Amino acid sequence: MTLMMELKEQRREGYDEGVIYGENRGRIETIQRNVRALIDETGWSTDKSFDVLHVSPEDRQVVMSQL
Repeated sequence: MTLMMELKEQRREGYDEGVIYGENRGRIETIQRNVRALIDETGWSTDKSFDVLHVSPEDRQVVMSQL
């Protein structure tokens, strides 16, 4: 593999990682907005809001650290 091919492959991998990061960030921000809306509109607890939205345990940890 030539140097140019390696650089193109690394660039493609970096781009793919960036896309995944952006998608994950968007998903977490959407969950945050939805949880806050449910809490504000219904008075539900954070845990009940997570349950209703079927938020995974991993995403719950991330969202809780940012609320």
